[in-house]
Amino acid sequence: MGRHDAVAAHKPVTVKPCDKNFDDRPVTPGKRELGFPKRISPASLWAADPALFLLVHLSRRTVMSGTIARTVPRRSRQHRRGTATVEAAIVLPVLLTLTLGTMDLCSLFFLRETVTLAAYEGARAGVGSEATNGDAIARVNEFLSQRDVETGGNAVSIAAPGFDGADTLENVTLTVTVPVSGNLLLPGSIYDGWTVSSSVTMRKEYANQD
Repeated sequence: MGRHDAVAAHKPVTVKPCDKNFDDRPVTPGKRELGFPKRISPASLWAADPALFLLVHLSRRTVMSGTIARTVPRRSRQHRRGTATVEAAIVLPVLLTLTLGTMDLCSLFFLRETVTLAAYEGARAGVGSEATNGDAIARVNEFLSQRDVETGGNAVSIAAPGFDGADTLENVTLTVTVPVSGNLLLPGSIYDGWTVSSSVTMRKEYANQD
């Protein structure tokens, strides 16, 4: 049997039609088929889209392969990073000083109010019946201790005749003085010699009996 006879005697194969027609599928063209060049010249970009040309020109970018890529040199980025470091080194100490100064100013107002209240509390404790200078001083120290105020020693002074020898309805003046150094955030050497003082005058309610 020859070759042609074998082919003729071969059983025919039935080809079933496919449900999907692959020839009708849309073909996505590539960038070359769409006409995107590797690099668009400024003249071509201006002719195609003036708005895009202005955007690219103002932002100093280059259109490559259909996308916008930054063309900032690495040296320029390092220079800007170094400039930011120098600016931070200059600004941070000033900002820190202003912040601490503001906090110290608020603390100074608080210290002044504390001293005023301590003087009032001490005078109020001294004008009572049979109250003495020791009672007034003890009350002042107790109040200042509750507020964590550094007194630096004897912070209370009482003008004569004092609560011990004052007659009935006689005025007695009590003064509280505390140093600023040690009661604020900034170093104490800045406030050397600074003090906060407050005086309160009250009448002795009843003279002490000997």
